[in-house]
Amino acid sequence: MQINYIQDAGHGWFEISPDQQNTLDLSQSNFSEFSYISENGTIYAEEDCDCAYLFKAAEAQNIELEINDIVISGDAFVRSLPRC
Repeated sequence: MQINYIQDAGHGWFEISPDQQNTLDLSQSNFSEFSYISENGTIYAEEDCDCAYLFKAAEAQNIELEINDIVISGDAFVRSLPRC
C-alpha cells in the first residue's frame, strides 16, 4: 500500500485516504488532536505518535507500506486543516 509522507521544515504527516482507512480498519477516533483531517475524510497522521496506529494496523494485516516522501517548502497545507 502506498502512503504519502508529507513534511515541511517543522513536522511531518502520513496521508491515509478513506479507502486506506477502511482497509486498515482505522478511523478518525484512532488519532489525537495532533493529526488532521480533510473535508473528504483523508487523515494526516502526525509523525511522532499517531503514525504508530498506521504501522501497527498494516503489520497486523501483513500489508507492506511503501512510503512516498513529499517535501513542502514553507508550511505544509496540512497545518490549515481541522484537527482530528
